[in-house]
Amino acid sequence: MCAAVARTEQKYSIPRNPIIPEQTALDILASGSLFKSRDGEAQGYQLPLFRADGGPGAEFSMQKRGVLYYFKYGHIYVTDAAKTIAQQVMEGVSLTSAFVLPGVADMAGSLSTLVEKGGDMLIDAVTEKVSHKPAAQVTYGEQIAMLERQGMVALPGVGLVDAEYQVEPAGFMSKERHIQIFTYVDPANRMYRYQFGAPMKGNKAGESNTMLEMALTARKWGELHALIQMVMKEFAPGFDVVKAEMRDAFEQKHGAGSAYRSEEFVKDVNARYEAETTRNGFNAQVCARRSLDLLEPMREIYDRTPVLQGMMQELRALAASGAA
Repeated sequence: MCAAVARTEQKYSIPRNPIIPEQTALDILASGSLFKSRDGEAQGYQLPLFRADGGPGAEFSMQKRGVLYYFKYGHIYVTDAAKTIAQQVMEGVSLTSAFVLPGVADMAGSLSTLVEKGGDMLIDAVTEKVSHKPAAQVTYGEQIAMLERQGMVALPGVGLVDAEYQVEPAGFMSKERHIQIFTYVDPANRMYRYQFGAPMKGNKAGESNTMLEMALTARKWGELHALIQMVMKEFAPGFDVVKAEMRDAFEQKHGAGSAYRSEEFVKDVNARYEAETTRNGFNAQVCARRSLDLLEPMREIYDRTPVLQGMMQELRALAASGAA
């Protein structure tokens, strides 16, 4: 890319929201793949990944060639050498999540205007429940650490702080080139910039804007997930004790470690949790109003950012709807 001639078409800068917890690779994987094969497996896209450590002045370098996967709460990039192992981990997390993630039909009620799938209403962090050993007797956390050593990159939507679309004008013998640059901050507040694939040539404005919207949408869903959890917990004080008692009673009857492998147990906990929050006044309107309160420090930024602007409008409409 020739920075001197490239022009910026779109650029959105959104500081990290400090109230939103960090998301791990497991959180991203458990949120569900946006693209799947005919066999139901996560479908990725073969392309190079370019990374620059630091701010705008840092130069990009090509990482090991691999596959980019799009999940609801972010992106996962896996090197070709680790693709088979990664697919096994994705499949295992997907199967485990089927037991620990309540469905919208069972829990969300009128909150379905905010959420699309069960991953948005976890009672606890996903990592607590999917850390049990898979068939290979190695925890998912250990498998992911191995993938990271082989070059896997997890890009949680909540860590996205800048999305930019640049165009290099066409030359005498060349077509215009379209470049998308995404900046993320990690838990240590270090900044990394990424380009997914080589610059697109020709008339690719639509595709470029879609890529920006997908990254912003991952931030939207990741933040909504965190907000709903935060608000619900306010309406179920002390529920950790109740859940622990339910788990102990279940495992005394069915064996150690059986609780989070049991769909019946998870449904019972979810029903108890929903009943507790409802009894204490939780509903969709209350959740939306409280979420808006929590987002107030970021309101002006969100209101001028595509996708996040839509999220704020949806929350305001629900807060004013009188829905219960």
